[in-house]
Amino acid sequence: MTPAAAQEAAQDDAPPPGFLVGEYELVGRAPGFEGAALLDWVRIVPAPDGTLLLDACRLGLGTLRADWRVEAPLMPLIGRLGEWELSCDMFVDRGNYPQLICYATAPGEQAEIPGLISLWWTEWDKPGHAAECL
Repeated sequence: MTPAAAQEAAQDDAPPPGFLVGEYELVGRAPGFEGAALLDWVRIVPAPDGTLLLDACRLGLGTLRADWRVEAPLMPLIGRLGEWELSCDMFVDRGNYPQLICYATAPGEQAEIPGLISLWWTEWDKPGHAAECL
């Protein structure tokens, strides 16, 4: 990110457009008492309407929309991935790369134990479990 882009982002307290666009490693646990372990590779791209499109190798397609206003809910990224509803927050690592931490629930349900998913931005070669996405 350029210094000008970082300054602009700090002024309106939101990441610049395209900041979350990229390829991510996904690790986590599916919703439920015996939620399966998850390992996937996800590509995030912008949509013309301002939402983010998610394309996961194993979990399917999804979307995220952001609400960065101060009065927004605690989880400013809301959307879906495959069959799950997502509520996510964004952090950055020491290199200023985005990380997403998400709760995953079945549509319309308040899961007793939601799934927990983390997405880690990566610039490395695609991992073996992403081979079917090539």
